[in-house]
Amino acid sequence: MPDKKRKKKKILNTTRWSLISMMNKLDSSESRQLREELFRDYWRPIHIFFKNKGLDSDTAQDMTQDFFYKSIIDNDLFGKASKDKGKFRSLLVRALNNFYVSQKRYNSSTLRKPENIIFNSSNLDKVEAKDNEKDVKHFNHAWIQTILENVSERLKKHYLNSGKGYCWEAFNLRVVEPIISQKEAPGICEICQKIGISDENKVSNYIYQVKQKYQKELRNHIREYVNTEKEVSEELTDFSIFLQNLTN
Repeated sequence: MPDKKRKKKKILNTTRWSLISMMNKLDSSESRQLREELFRDYWRPIHIFFKNKGLDSDTAQDMTQDFFYKSIIDNDLFGKASKDKGKFRSLLVRALNNFYVSQKRYNSSTLRKPENIIFNSSNLDKVEAKDNEKDVKHFNHAWIQTILENVSERLKKHYLNSGKGYCWEAFNLRVVEPIISQKEAPGICEICQKIGISDENKVSNYIYQVKQKYQKELRNHIREYVNTEKEVSEELTDFSIFLQNLTN
């Protein structure tokens, strides 16, 4: 029993936020893996944030790379952050606004730093940048889509590897694809025909089972970036509102 408790405590103490905060202290392979995961999870939301500032796609892409490596990696943004300052996503949006304003001021200045000096973003907290409601909305939508896709891909692999791909396919046809395409979900009878299973009750049960697992995986994923169970519920509420907006 004591071993189980210690194991559980260790898992709780190594959430994504905790790992990010000590990224520069991890060994090279762990740090590289974590950076790759962060880049995958946040590339699109960050890119969309800068595009909504009026930047063209290439410039927004350059800004995304600059922000990721100069602020998150080189300046250890999250390692210097405190959890009590708010949720991971909120902190990221504030940092993006500050970075954009700081870079804009830098680019418009008549004084230029030598090219071989990396832009120092250590004063980002001193820049007074207000969150633009439209920017935050687009970022949040892109972030939510990315998280949903990551959870979907993880579950898809799970069911394929366990020889139950038909369960995922039924859920995908009934829930995931309609959300993405913003179209009405097909009926159970139609799904039965597409996956080659005639028993509608079985297919309905498959969909329900995957839905339950999906909700659990989503909650676990969200938990990695927040501080309390209350914030998990708040994040799930944001997800629910987003999904309703897509399907209404």
